[in-house]
Amino acid sequence: MIIKMFLNLVSVSLIILFSNACLFPEVNNQLEISGIENSDKQRKSILAIESKERSGNCNYLLVNKIKFDYALGKNDNLLQDSTSNEHYFEPFEYPENEFYENNMPGWLTMTGDGEVTFYQRFTGNSVLLKIDPLLDKRNIWYAFMHQDIAEYLDIEKLKQPDYQLRMEARVKTSHAPRRINMYAFELKENESVGYLREFDIAHSGEWTTLSMVTDNINPSVGNPVMTQLSMMDWGISEIVSLEVDYIKVDVVSVNEDLPQYGLPIIYRPPLKDAGDFKEQFKVQKSATIDNAYPDNNFYTLVSETDDNTRIISVNNTSMVIMSWDFSTVKEKSLEGAGQLEIYTHSLSRLYDSPKDFGEIRVYEILDGKINWEEESITLNKFFEGKHLEKVINAQTTIDTKVNPEKGDVTRITISKPVMERLISGRTQGLAILPLGYISAQFYSGDYSEKAPVLYFNLVDK
Repeated sequence: MIIKMFLNLVSVSLIILFSNACLFPEVNNQLEISGIENSDKQRKSILAIESKERSGNCNYLLVNKIKFDYALGKNDNLLQDSTSNEHYFEPFEYPENEFYENNMPGWLTMTGDGEVTFYQRFTGNSVLLKIDPLLDKRNIWYAFMHQDIAEYLDIEKLKQPDYQLRMEARVKTSHAPRRINMYAFELKENESVGYLREFDIAHSGEWTTLSMVTDNINPSVGNPVMTQLSMMDWGISEIVSLEVDYIKVDVVSVNEDLPQYGLPIIYRPPLKDAGDFKEQFKVQKSATIDNAYPDNNFYTLVSETDDNTRIISVNNTSMVIMSWDFSTVKEKSLEGAGQLEIYTHSLSRLYDSPKDFGEIRVYEILDGKINWEEESITLNKFFEGKHLEKVINAQTTIDTKVNPEKGDVTRITISKPVMERLISGRTQGLAILPLGYISAQFYSGDYSEKAPVLYFNLVDK
């Protein structure tokens, strides 16, 4: 079906082709674009989309972008010469529609590692990405949207040593704190080479601008260059959403003084030695609480084969909760990420544990009982009748394997945003939960040399 529309902008006319009505079934095959002003400073990319139906669905899309000198832009920071081949800008200015699963024209949308449903909807000024995870069990799911933008980039310039990609997006989350991933990568024949960063979003319901500059993109002419946003492990008890106002990618000189929005966090950064940190804070309180015995206190949980050593335990019904006293450093500023160290007492797991199985997950404690005591705390007292994902952040801070030998240390990076919330008191502590089947016992805070410890560095404000 061909829909012809004429825009009276300096004698510009536009033909938008829809080869399949399933792209926008809610608009009854009618498309209206209005309010576009004639201005040298304003422009917008308008999608002409051809869908190719395969296996009776609309998940596979071919995209053509048609650019115009005169059309509506988001703001002055985004406006550039429309004839430039160094700039990609997606403002998501499309007719409002209803939620449909994996039907976002021009973008590949995908989920994995879980039982979740991924819906997308254009609002007229943005795209709203909604995840329904209510049937999921393990909270290891991911969902992403990505697109090949190579044809809008000056690949020859990008191949020069002093040029890289700068990616920018403006987003809003339904829940917080939450992290999203921004990813720019070249898709080669047998691999992808790219630059991935996480961004911690501290407040929900607020627009947040994020940006990053790559350091390793050197694509070959003809290879796809992808831009991607993704969500992962956001929880399983509530429907969650990410709204995207725009995505912008530029070929930039790394020698320029470029604006930076948000803190790009390396995904699984290399671990450090304790000597790299100046501050060392031993855990103040550590305890085991158990879902199978919610009214029992486990302060006297000991290893009878090891002189009644008091331990804290993580297994499929129990978790560890820990808190620290940072009152002496609240007036200082954090420098970089921190690192948690916990010491193994004993470990049982499958010898051949599959991916994402037989590990531990570290979470932020956001709510629950504050002034708890090791000798009396129970699961019911700690949660105070609230759902687990209301007390413990639904998105894990990090997953990790446990070093198996008795007395071995397991080092775990705690990102700068999480450390800042811990020190400020917004986050009340850290919890350790299982990822797949595992039974892991650690030395409690009773032991000066093997107690859980947080390491970090501070500077004066």
